Amino acid sequence: MFKKLFNKKDSLIRDNLILVTASMFGNAAAFFFHLFMIRFLGSADYGTLGVLFSIIYIISAPMLVIQTIITKFTSQYKAKNQLDKINVLLRRSSFKFIKYSSIFFIISLIIIPLLSNFLHIPKTNLFLLAPIIYMATLTPIFRGAFQGLQKFKLLGYNVIIEAFLKLIIGAILVYIGFAINGAVLAILISSLVPILIAYKQLKDYIKKTDKTIDVKEIYHSSYPILIALITLTLFYTIDLFLVKHYFTPIEAGFYATGSLLGKIVYFASLAVMFVMFPKTTELFTLKKSSTNILIKSIIFIIIISAPILLLFFLFPEFVILILGGAEYLPIKNILGLFGLAMTFITLSWALSFYNLSINKYKFVYALVILNILEIIAIFLYHSTLKEVVIILNIISLLAILYLGGYTLKNINGKIINNNPSS
Repeated sequence: MFKKLFNKKDSLIRDNLILVTASMFGNAAAFFFHLFMIRFLGSADYGTLGVLFSIIYIISAPMLVIQTIITKFTSQYKAKNQLDKINVLLRRSSFKFIKYSSIFFIISLIIIPLLSNFLHIPKTNLFLLAPIIYMATLTPIFRGAFQGLQKFKLLGYNVIIEAFLKLIIGAILVYIGFAINGAVLAILISSLVPILIAYKQLKDYIKKTDKTIDVKEIYHSSYPILIALITLTLFYTIDLFLVKHYFTPIEAGFYATGSLLGKIVYFASLAVMFVMFPKTTELFTLKKSSTNILIKSIIFIIIISAPILLLFFLFPEFVILILGGAEYLPIKNILGLFGLAMTFITLSWALSFYNLSINKYKFVYALVILNILEIIAIFLYHSTLKEVVIILNIISLLAILYLGGYTLKNINGKIINNNPSS
């Protein structure tokens, strides 16, 4: 079976190795950034930083929507050898999303006092966070172009540069006394250089042209992609918001640390989804089967996740002492549960991306319902941190079971058409 699925000339294996390796370096830098913050900020301040990062994840959801849309249509235009349309797509997207970012920036300034009161976070931290909306707009457009063109080396370098800049600048600013604000400033500053580099590498694709594209098709695809990625992101951010609201700052810090360690599974496997999506989109555009790509991608995710899970369940104290310090040993009994939940969520992302690539969108309604169930469940049952993690596992397991069934239905139906209504 494996010989049929994999061979030495398989581009999926090659591209996964390129991007997984790059992601490992990038994620290592990102992880050491958080590790530095855990040790230098303390549990209470890191709990606040964890919530700030949850806000960034939510901001990143629409940014990932932009990247996913750019990837999807760049892949389609590449498959049809319509390079001029890629040019128009990148230029129009850049100008349009900068305009929209201005509106969202103003809205964010208005709601900051409300967020500050609800989350018990100083307004200064949130005001520094607001400009990230601007910086985050161009990054997904350029990275989506790299992804859609399957230029995974350039994408990998871009990710690595941002991560290491964030680590170095963040460590310096926090060390000299900027505390949480230093960490947020590092994210802002580290976003600029990769954008400039990407612009130079893609300049041949963003020259002015007289060609046009059908924007209605892009808008039609953007709404379900937006809902899908926001709901998937909310699975692992809702819990952090509610824990910050219901528990003490120290407990919220413990939970944020456990959540971060659990996300090792997600970040280690993220590259697999980035490689899979443009390939399944291109095959679908050419009316070819992409089932093998999905199966291989799921196998890759399981191979990456399994050893991490075993480490979390069998040696939680060792992991916590090495990565977080003795202060966070109280979460040793729930570390494995965090990793398991993130494995379910990662597989849900992969299945969601696959269905998006073959224009199947109805699964998003179920994800919205599961988000609501997660909020209700944590609202009703939050006597301990373990109780919240168990709820996260149940909700994420339900998501993977539903998405698995939905995907099998589409595969069995031999989907080779472009009808997005199913």
